[in-house]
Amino acid sequence: PHHIHRVMTCNIRIAGLPEDDSIPGRKWEDRRDIMLKVILSRKPDIVCTQEVIYKSYAYMKAKMKGYQSYGFAGPEMDPYTDGYHFIGKNVIFWKSDRYEFVSSGCYWLSDHPEIGGSVAWGTARARHCNWVRLRDKSTGVEFRVMDIHLDHISEAARQAQMKMAVAEAAQYASDFPQVLCGDFNSGITSVAVKCLHEAGWNDSYEAIHGAEEVGYT
Repeated sequence: PHHIHRVMTCNIRIAGLPEDDSIPGRKWEDRRDIMLKVILSRKPDIVCTQEVIYKSYAYMKAKMKGYQSYGFAGPEMDPYTDGYHFIGKNVIFWKSDRYEFVSSGCYWLSDHPEIGGSVAWGTARARHCNWVRLRDKSTGVEFRVMDIHLDHISEAARQAQMKMAVAEAAQYASDFPQVLCGDFNSGITSVAVKCLHEAGWNDSYEAIHGAEEVGYT
């Protein structure tokens, strides 16, 4: 149906990590085609990714025909031309034949959200939110997609980062559709996820399968 949006979120894991390259099957070149086969087999309209770096972004852009993307470039990347540098980006892909691009933005999950690569609250890595505003060509309805990756070490940072994302989204009208995707590094009982429920967000997985723990998201 024209009102259904197939949205997928995937942490594709940093390409070129030494601990991966030393294990058969984990190297980026060993898993990239399997990853894309799984993603594209679901025929997603929108794909939110995390831990994207130069070579994985270039590969996905070349292979994902018919998709536009946003969220890799930024001043924090300009000093570098390749590699990781502890900044994996949250890149959003969407079907260009279905959606019209309206606007986009990025802010950092820190007390200086306007500064690329900024950190706060004891986070182990700089974390950010990329978002795009799209218009469904068939219905004319506009909506917003947010893509985040919360810290993997600090619980205090995860809580603060999620609260910031929820507060930023709250500036939109209550009836304006928003979709939040990402790697939360959190279980269903975590304070970070509880923050979403308290703010009125609905979990699409729970809506289908019920509220039960299915592992970290």
